[in-house]
Amino acid sequence: MIRCIIIEDEPLAIENLKRGLQTYGDVLIMGCFDHAEQGFAYALAHSTDVIFLDIHLHHQNGLHAMKQFAGLPPVIVISANSQYALQGFDLEVCDYLLKPFTQERLAKALDKLRQFHLNSTKASTSFMVKTETRYETVFYKDLICIEGMGDYRRIITHQRRIMTLQTFKEMEEQLDPNWVMRIHKSYMVQVHAILEFKTNRVILTNGQQLPVSDSYRKTLKERLAP
Repeated sequence: MIRCIIIEDEPLAIENLKRGLQTYGDVLIMGCFDHAEQGFAYALAHSTDVIFLDIHLHHQNGLHAMKQFAGLPPVIVISANSQYALQGFDLEVCDYLLKPFTQERLAKALDKLRQFHLNSTKASTSFMVKTETRYETVFYKDLICIEGMGDYRRIITHQRRIMTLQTFKEMEEQLDPNWVMRIHKSYMVQVHAILEFKTNRVILTNGQQLPVSDSYRKTLKERLAP
């Protein structure tokens, strides 16, 4: 789920953007703000994934306001003026939507955002996984293990199971090694979900017992050493 806020002071522009975003099942609009400082403060306090930011807000420049805040989530700028595009990208915004933008252009911005989250190493609390129909967020603390099932990988958490076509190689490149490690050609585990390690197998917090192959045994033993 992509949790977003909108910082915009034109009611019609807000409604148009909301309608566009609501067509995507993996997007949740958490709030709308007409002052940049209020929106940025909310985003930092509520684990927001992206900010849609208009530049001209009540005699205020949204890009200038960005400089006052550290640690903001990705920002997608929305503006009727292309003259600020270079300044926006200097501030490392995720994308720049020029009003009026089409639904197709909005879709491209969201795809770019999803890819950013897939590749991002700055966030160590969660990761995004691509299923057949959508992108889903998985929190490392909820993850138990990832199993190979033919062409699919099954991600098992305390709450649910998610199927993906991402390969183990792709997942190893994406996932934080502080949380997840490979123990077998067919299994990855969340390290903190291991209750017991017995030579050639591990017992997990959900009761599963998974094999540990010879090629990963030494690394796992070193990782679990007190």
